[in-house]
Formats: sequence, structure tokens, C-alpha cells
Amino acid sequence: MFSNRTLIISVNTLISWILKIVMIVVLIVEIFDGNYILVANTSLALILTFTPAIVNRSFSTNLPWVVDFFVTLSLFLHVAGSSFDLYNNDTGKVPFILFLWWDRVAHFMGTATIAMLAFMVVYTLHFVGKIRMTIPMIGLFTFTTALAIGALWEIAEFFNDKLFGTKSLGDVVDTIEDLIFDSVAGALIAIFGMFYVAKQTGRIIPALVHPWVKVFAPGFEKLYNAERNLKRRVKNYRAKRKLAKSLKQRTKNAN
Repeated sequence: MFSNRTLIISVNTLISWILKIVMIVVLIVEIFDGNYILVANTSLALILTFTPAIVNRSFSTNLPWVVDFFVTLSLFLHVAGSSFDLYNNDTGKVPFILFLWWDRVAHFMGTATIAMLAFMVVYTLHFVGKIRMTIPMIGLFTFTTALAIGALWEIAEFFNDKLFGTKSLGDVVDTIEDLIFDSVAGALIAIFGMFYVAKQTGRIIPALVHPWVKVFAPGFEKLYNAERNLKRRVKNYRAKRKLAKSLKQRTKNAN
């Protein structure tokens, strides 16, 4: 029998691979169409979707399934938006509701993914002792990183439009709305991250941190477990000494 957690992971892994396959099909169509700008765009996105798998293999770790799913989904939304002109409503071919929905969701998911990765990285570095940050600072770093990447994305769209004649940037209102959605996504992930850090007891390596420890501090887990075992032994030794002292005192009092 599969547990609910296993079923969720299996379903999301399946969806992630379906999205990758769709992007491969889109890439093949773009190659035959001779649209090499979109070919480069889709190729880069497709390569990035395999980054979590490459990290897993290179560092013998197993990143949380949510990393692969969020990365793949956000890149798929971008590829579909670019390849099927869902970011541009000037031609009237795309229904306004779909155009509006796609642009906003793509920005939200992309920024949420960046914020999630920023949180995992900074919390891992904090947990292994390479940096020291308070919980609010971890949240602030997560939020500002997400907002900064969102702003850089708008700048990239500007230069892309200038160099290749695309219309991905939109007007000032569209840009501000994109940044608002970037801010909301970054804030939500930052709040989640602060609550996640606050509830950790320190007894075990947190689930979202554990896979990254092998990337940023390969020897940390062994030392951490050894320290925990030592503390447990010291605690047991003190408990036994206290018990022995108590029994000795009772015996003395009885006599």
C-alpha cells in the first residue's frame, strides 16, 4: 500500500515528466519551424528543468520533490507563454482572460520558485553554521531575493524586446502588476519559511535542509549525528548518576 506522501510524490513526479515531454515536443516543432529564438529559449528552459536531477546525481543527495516540480512547472509556463504567444494579446488571438491569467500565474510561480530556492539555500547555510541570521532576516533575504530576481526578469524582457523585436514586456501598468505578483509570491514564501524555521527543534536536520547539507557542507551530517549521539550519552550518563545518587541517599536514610 502506498502512503499519502508517497502517492503525492509519485503524482507530482509524473506531472513533472509530462511537462518535460511536452517541452521536448514544443522544441522539436520550433526547430522544424525555424524559429531559433524560441528554440534557444525552450532549450535553455529544458536544460534547467533537469538541474535538480543533476544536483542529486552530482552530490548523491535527494532534493525535495517540490523543487523539481516547482522548477519544471514555472519553466513550462514560461515556455508555453513564449511559444504560443500567451504573453502578447495585441493580435487578439489569445482570449483576454487566458492572457491575463497566464502572465500573472507565470510570474507568481516563477518568483515563488526562486524564493523557495533562496530560502532553502540561506537556511541551510545558517543551519550548518556558515552564516548566522535571525528568523526575520531569513524571511527578509528570501523576500528581497525574489523581488530582485523579478526586477531583473523585467529588465531582461526589456532587452529581449529591443534586440529581437518581441513584445514580452508590455506597458508600465503590466510591469508594475508583474512586480506586485512577484512581491506577493516572495512574501508568502518568506512567511512560510519563517514559520518553518521557528517550529524546528534542532533535534534532527530539517527535511528541507537535509538534502542541501550534502551540497554546501558534505561532512556536516556526520559531525551533527556524532554530536547528537554524544549529547544523548552524556544525558543518559547524568540521569544514571542522578538515579544512583538518589538510591544511595534512600538506602542511607533507611538505615
